[in-house]
Amino acid sequence: SCIKELLGLCETLIFSVSKKSLEIFRRSFPQAVVLDREEIPSDLYYDCQTPLMTALSLLRKSKSCFRNQDKKYLKVDQSLERSWKSELKQKSNGQPVVGISWFSQAKRVGEHRSINLQKLVGSIPKDAFLVNLQYGKVEEEISQLKQSENRHIEVVEGADVSNCMDHLAALISACDYVVSVDNSTVHFCGALDKECHLFLPFSADWRWGKRHCSSSYWYQSLKLYWQNRPGDWSECLDAVRRAKNQPNC
Repeated sequence: SCIKELLGLCETLIFSVSKKSLEIFRRSFPQAVVLDREEIPSDLYYDCQTPLMTALSLLRKSKSCFRNQDKKYLKVDQSLERSWKSELKQKSNGQPVVGISWFSQAKRVGEHRSINLQKLVGSIPKDAFLVNLQYGKVEEEISQLKQSENRHIEVVEGADVSNCMDHLAALISACDYVVSVDNSTVHFCGALDKECHLFLPFSADWRWGKRHCSSSYWYQSLKLYWQNRPGDWSECLDAVRRAKNQPNC
């Protein structure tokens, strides 16, 4: 969210991202030099260096500093978005298209952030058309859900949400809203200003703010649901179920 501001503070901005994010960042910030994280530029090409979170700490010193940032600052591949949106609209037959993601592979905290797929799907209205946004090998879980609950989750052909963030972003944009745990999906939702209902564990990352805050100062399009007890998602699930079953939701 602060890259645009950094561009205005220097003659040339060079930043690195993982290979799977190169395309979307190069499209979103054509004025910057975006490198593969595995490439180490020579010191000859820059005068100074800082971790991006350090730069952020200088540009976002208080909550009020977030109010003037752009709501949407990543640009998706519009041809992909149009194609998948048209495909999903046709398959959903007028049902709301809901993207879902249910686990995190973060080394220390991934298990605490993750939720059982069946429980997550149970919080979403049955008339919703579900779309997979979850990275990793999920085919078996999706198949089991179909057998046990008769709930279909669409896996969009050609969308590599594990290895291409350009695909993930375009697919998120093609959905009406997203329901997810704390993983990369929600950060892309925020950067794309897409409605997202986020499940947070009892002890969540400090950047989500104080416990029980329902909104995020990082991303205005996110709605936060917190565990009241470690490992217990029941109240989060009930809260999302109530929110999405309200008229005009």
